[in-house]
Amino acid sequence: MGENRETFKKISKVPIQESNEALWDIKKHCSKIFIKAWGVRKKEKTFYARKSVVKKLQKIQRNLPKGYFLKIEDAYRPLSIQKHYYQKLYYKLKRDFPDWNERKIKGIQNMLVFPPHLDTPPHSTGGAIDISLTKDLKTGRKIKMDSRKVPKHEQNEIFSKNIPQYIRKNREILYKTMIKAGFANYEAEWWHWSYGDRGWAFLKNKKNAIYGTVPYDLLPTNLKSL
Repeated sequence: MGENRETFKKISKVPIQESNEALWDIKKHCSKIFIKAWGVRKKEKTFYARKSVVKKLQKIQRNLPKGYFLKIEDAYRPLSIQKHYYQKLYYKLKRDFPDWNERKIKGIQNMLVFPPHLDTPPHSTGGAIDISLTKDLKTGRKIKMDSRKVPKHEQNEIFSKNIPQYIRKNREILYKTMIKAGFANYEAEWWHWSYGDRGWAFLKNKKNAIYGTVPYDLLPTNLKSL
C-alpha cells in the first residue's frame, strides 16, 4: 500500500492546464457502444466524457476484432456520486471481510475508489471511463473479464496472475485497443482507463494534464443538479 500512496502523491503534483473541452454524450456519438448505467445511476440513459475521449472511443470500436463492442459502465462522475461510491465500498468491505483491521479496509477502499476528499477524482474530469467488452449490443452481456472464484481485489490488475488464461486473453483485446488509442490504464483496475487527466499525464510522462474537474458551465443541464 505504501507504493500506492507514493504514486498518488506524485500524480497529485502533476500540473493541470484545463482545456475547457466540452463534454459529449457518449450514446449520441457512439451508436455501437453499449451503455450500462448501474447502482445509484441506473436511471441515467447515457454517460458523458470529454470530446477527445469520445472521438477515441469511436476509433477504438472500429479497431476491435469483428463481433466485439465496447461496454461503458461509467464515465464523467459528479463529486456527489464519487462520495456515494466511496462510502458504500467502505461498508461493503467491512461486511465482507470482518477480520480486516481499519488500516487494511481503508487501503483497499482508497485503491478501488479514488478518495473524493483528496484532490481531483479522475472520473470528475470527464477523462476517465470504466469499460469492458461485449458481443451483444442488445443486452450488453459482458464477456468473461474476471473470475467469480477470485476475490475482486486480488484480480483487478489487468494481467493478474490470479485469473485463467482465457480471461487474460479477453483483457488483452481491450488493453491493446485502448493503448493504441492513447489511453492509460490504472494498474489496480483493469476496467479503468483515462485520457487527459493527471493519472494519464503521469503514466505517459506528459508535462501536464489537460483536464481538471469539469467546469460547471461545461456540464449538461441534467448533470448540474447531481
